Amino acid sequence: MNVSEFLRPNKYKIILALLVPYIYAGIVILAGHAGNFISGSQISILIPLPVQYVSLVISGLLESLITYPFACALIIFFSMLRTKTLSELRKDRKGLLLVSLSILIFNPLSLRLILLAVILIAFPVQAGLPCGVLVVDVFEDSPAYLAGLQENETILVFDNENVRDSSWLLRLLSGHKPGDLVRIATNKGDHELELGINPETGGPFIGATFTNNYCDCGNGICEPGEQVRIENTTFTYCGKDCD
Repeated sequence: MNVSEFLRPNKYKIILALLVPYIYAGIVILAGHAGNFISGSQISILIPLPVQYVSLVISGLLESLITYPFACALIIFFSMLRTKTLSELRKDRKGLLLVSLSILIFNPLSLRLILLAVILIAFPVQAGLPCGVLVVDVFEDSPAYLAGLQENETILVFDNENVRDSSWLLRLLSGHKPGDLVRIATNKGDHELELGINPETGGPFIGATFTNNYCDCGNGICEPGEQVRIENTTFTYCGKDCD
């Protein structure tokens, strides 16, 4: 089996390739690790639903194209398994290599891990990246207010999970429901907080606004302990204890 024969399209390969991204997304959601599907947070992305649907379709088509070898390998493998001709594949070393590598490398999970590795290599983690979440404002009579959370505290731990940045905090928050008791550890102490109900979404609600906390006090953005506003939109903060 050569490469052109392996990749030769048929309706089964095309259908499976189109379904693979959505099957994978469904598995992720059912497993409870849908980090990108944030609900009930104080920060919402105001993108019209039609635009979201179009984006979902386009990204699905692109991923289908990338995972096409994976779909080809599965179709070939299971068709041989169904016709009891799998022994022929064992004899065809080139075909066996194509099927094996396509399943191992071009599946959605492996592709994401490869992309993550490339990003980490190309953009290594450096000082100045977010380390925790800075509380910018606390709403009066909100769960955060009642728990004693104050402005300029840096949230480091949310319900026994380290907080990397504001998006990470929202992911952790999305795994809870209103009424849950959570422990929040900050640079100034611990707080026990009962999550409220977001009046807009009905999801869990802390009752504060946040921004990323930057630990590199020598990055030229701000001095230790100083909070500044950049372009009238973005808050940046240099923690006093960050080196």
